Amino acid sequence: MTAFAAALRYEWRRLVTLRSTYWLVGVSVFIAVGLATLIGWGFASVDNIEEGESFVIGAIATQGAAIGAAPLLIAYVMGMFGLFTFGHEYRHGMIRATLTAVPNRGALFLAKIVLTALVTGVTALVCTVLGVFIGNAFLPDIDAVTDDVIQVVVGVSIYSALFALVGLALAALLRNQVGALVLLLLVPLVGELIIRLILILPSAFDDIQDAAGYLPFDAGAQMYTMLDLNQALDIFGYDPQGPVGGGVTFAVFTALMLALAGALFSRRDA
Repeated sequence: MTAFAAALRYEWRRLVTLRSTYWLVGVSVFIAVGLATLIGWGFASVDNIEEGESFVIGAIATQGAAIGAAPLLIAYVMGMFGLFTFGHEYRHGMIRATLTAVPNRGALFLAKIVLTALVTGVTALVCTVLGVFIGNAFLPDIDAVTDDVIQVVVGVSIYSALFALVGLALAALLRNQVGALVLLLLVPLVGELIIRLILILPSAFDDIQDAAGYLPFDAGAQMYTMLDLNQALDIFGYDPQGPVGGGVTFAVFTALMLALAGALFSRRDA
């Protein structure tokens, strides 16, 4: 058995024996189904929906995230999943036992990346597809499967997996579960919003306002966004990246975070 296969098997066994794995997946599904049901119920009570069919289904499937009404909550839950991949081990001192069982650090780190991306991506995909079905149940006359809706479903899955990997990288870098969690929540929810507004609103930053489009979490969100604050900022000349460009930006940022975390993981003591 190769080192990577052994690490993959060990990491999978670790994941399926942790209660947090089932709690986080269960919470994601609960949020997706519960909020999609409430939003779908709300749209069903509206006589005339003028925004468009894809707009409505996207709003229901993402619990409002696709239209800028709320953050993508399941991505944050999946971010916690990724964070706990290393956070649990450092918090409880189990990293020593893990490295004893799997001494090849490169293989172990890669196994954590692969399984984290797989579990979180599939979970987000299931949650979003359930949201689409719920939207179609409340609004059966609306075409629930369009190119825009498919883009939203795929975008949510990729974004959530990348978000989880950022959480994994932060936990590996800081070796502190609480500190990594604070950064994972505050940077996309508060930090990027403040920086974006600073770059866009004052005329003094007109020459560099395009940099706002490269804020990683906001750029990644363009993979599933159908309408958000960006459209309200058109009057200031702000033109965000598209789904592909935004996804690439977020993927590159995630890869850099993982590369730095992996380099430190291979050099530092347990």
